[in-house]
Amino acid sequence: MEENEGIVIMATNLSQNIDDAFMRRMHFNVEFPFPEEEYRYKIWQSLIPKEAP
Repeated sequence: MEENEGIVIMATNLSQNIDDAFMRRMHFNVEFPFPEEEYRYKIWQSLIPKEAP
């Protein structure tokens, strides 16, 4: 990883299982927490057409 000059994008839903030494090599980390119920409802409303049964 130290010699990689490109961009690497990784995703996991088990971040607690990632080794600390591995995480220290990351330049930055973006977390997307699970949205609360109100926001989940709004997300679904925006994705499902009003014409859907």
